Amino acid sequence: MASLQELLVFCETDEELSNRELVELIVYYQTVVQKNDYCASAEIRNIFNSINHPVPGRIAQYLNEGTSKQRRQYVKRGKGYALHRINLAKLNEKLSSYTGVVKPVSNESILTASSCTGGRRYLVSLVEQINGSYTYGFYDGAAVLMRRMMESLIISSFEKKGKEAQIRDADGNYLMLKDLISQAKNPSNFRLSRGMGDVMDSIKDLGDTAAHNRTYITKKTDVDNVQSKFRRLIEELCVLAGISES
Repeated sequence: MASLQELLVFCETDEELSNRELVELIVYYQTVVQKNDYCASAEIRNIFNSINHPVPGRIAQYLNEGTSKQRRQYVKRGKGYALHRINLAKLNEKLSSYTGVVKPVSNESILTASSCTGGRRYLVSLVEQINGSYTYGFYDGAAVLMRRMMESLIISSFEKKGKEAQIRDADGNYLMLKDLISQAKNPSNFRLSRGMGDVMDSIKDLGDTAAHNRTYITKKTDVDNVQSKFRRLIEELCVLAGISES
């Protein structure tokens, strides 16, 4: 993995970066390259010291100002800040030759990260991929990822309730999704809203077909038909898993 120093050299090829730009670059490096959920102002000060650069006195101000609707540089996350999705897309494009990846821009067409991820990076990534797949018309991909996210949250819900043993087989492996859903439907485990059991079956069927049917191609209408119910299911599972509040 390339270092922050290398990224700074890459970005300062033409002109010296301002302190505000340096702070932004450090947040990018810590959250995108290093894959941390957020970057705090104290951490940024330590990084300035580690690269032998004078520590700016307005780091907290830069970060706070960056959350304004005018700048849209950052969003508050956890105990620090992450990049706003619009700013992230711009930086990914600008730094694509450094990172080697151009991240596609997607809207919140199916899920809203703030309501169903709790800042957990793997969930944020899943939400981005689900929305991105839908936005760009990759409906098979969206269907498979929707199934995967539902399965992950069902497991997390049982773990949160201390009932993990109920979803493992004799060898300690997690049950197949069909059996996970059966356990989740059991009212002695969870009290799901009316119809949510049927929604889980629908999402499983949608994802299974997208992944395993050799000839069927998932259509936009297939995803649209379950989209709102899927959103409600995910938000409900997030509450059960302790990821978000009711």
